[in-house]
Amino acid sequence: MRPAGTRIVRIAGEGSFIAAEGLDAAALARIVEAHRANRDPSMTLKRNLGTLVTRVRAAGAGLEPGGAIPPELVVKEAPVPWRRRLYYRVGGVSPFARELEASRRLRERGVGAARVLASSLRPRGGTEVLVSERIDRCVPLRDLLWLGDPVVREPAALRALLSRAGAWLRGLHDAGVWQRDMKPSNVLVREGPRGFEDAELFLVDVAAVRLFLRPLGEARRVRNFAQLLDLTVDLDGEPRRMLLEAYAGPGSGDMERLERLERLVGASIEARRDHRERQCGFRHVDEEHRHSPK
Repeated sequence: MRPAGTRIVRIAGEGSFIAAEGLDAAALARIVEAHRANRDPSMTLKRNLGTLVTRVRAAGAGLEPGGAIPPELVVKEAPVPWRRRLYYRVGGVSPFARELEASRRLRERGVGAARVLASSLRPRGGTEVLVSERIDRCVPLRDLLWLGDPVVREPAALRALLSRAGAWLRGLHDAGVWQRDMKPSNVLVREGPRGFEDAELFLVDVAAVRLFLRPLGEARRVRNFAQLLDLTVDLDGEPRRMLLEAYAGPGSGDMERLERLERLVGASIEARRDHRERQCGFRHVDEEHRHSPK
């Protein structure tokens, strides 16, 4: 069922899209065209294995900001494997189409999430597209912990960041929010007046989110921890403990429960590394990153 407040628009050669009311086919086509015409490295957020993510300014696309069109957008374009192209031809729906409704439902639960403005429904070309509002002044958690220039290493700042992330993750889990793709590149951090102590965190790439009526069980909680913490070796020790302690909450006093969680998370991370090593020969994510095609 099409989410409330949306419409179906069609672009020649691209297929059909679900779009927010106020975003017509002509405006959406200009946004996609500006995304593909981008030649500014500072506007490119990701380019990997055929997937391209860029920032697009409304004015640069010949559009007037306002209503359904914010001043700056994020456009994600991913290749469609040929088998899925056949699936779309017989009526299948792009997984991107789930993001519009998922982002709305997350925001209703008080979870920070980018507002999705349009997504491919039944693509007709070789790619599928997602258009969302850009959340300003944010940095991916992955960059703060690992790939940034520089990363956060000052002890007080790192503790504040991990403590805030742990408390935020506990809030999601207790609210029944399950992000099956909880990798640190899908968590954005915006510092507050006190830096990381009162930072805001946001989920992106939310097609894999599932919402439950009760708090998550242990297995799902552990999986999310492993997805977030399967990073470089230097984050395995005290940094992991900082996040777990914040997740447990101040004054929890239940050391046995905390230690159990730490064991389960550690075992889950090692299982992920075993799998990576079997698949590509590299045990740790930074080794894989250095040898992956850009």
